[in-house]
Amino acid sequence: HCTYSRDQLLVALDFMKPATVREGVKWLPEKQLDVFFVTLNKADKDYSPTTMYNDYSINESLFHWQSQSTTAESSPTGQRYIHHKERGSKVILVVREFKADREVNGLAESYTYLGTANYVKHQGSKPMNITWHLDRPIPAKFLKKTNKLRNRNNRMSIIKLNCDIFCKLIKVIAVYRLEFSDNILQRCT
Repeated sequence: HCTYSRDQLLVALDFMKPATVREGVKWLPEKQLDVFFVTLNKADKDYSPTTMYNDYSINESLFHWQSQSTTAESSPTGQRYIHHKERGSKVILVVREFKADREVNGLAESYTYLGTANYVKHQGSKPMNITWHLDRPIPAKFLKKTNKLRNRNNRMSIIKLNCDIFCKLIKVIAVYRLEFSDNILQRCT
């Protein structure tokens, strides 16, 4: 699980024009290989709404990955992902936490090589939500980083739940004729 720049990875895979790759996915047909370049924590300023993919580790061996927003499960690309093993192709996952390395004056952050992965299941289409099984587990030191997005989403759900409970409590208190300002009551509706 070493770290590499995007260009280093692509050149190591004999793709000699790494600067032409703009997407987070590169299909190398001569190698029968899909390379997924995953950025976990995406900033609104760096990505369009259609590329704010929800990618994260589920545990040390499973990884949730969203395909490009135009990939349908019935498309040739979607079918390649689903049937990669039967068709003799492989998938490689490389992951970074942020687009820019905050410690090195905003230069592109390196990717950590998580290794090869195999299709487990998917849900949806455009984008496809795919669960991949990694051939080698994610090291504990990197698992927290890859799980961060999922943890943030869980915290946001808890905050929303707590706000909902608080609003219901205020409504109950108001019903029992306790004096609260209309302003507080209106915020909860």
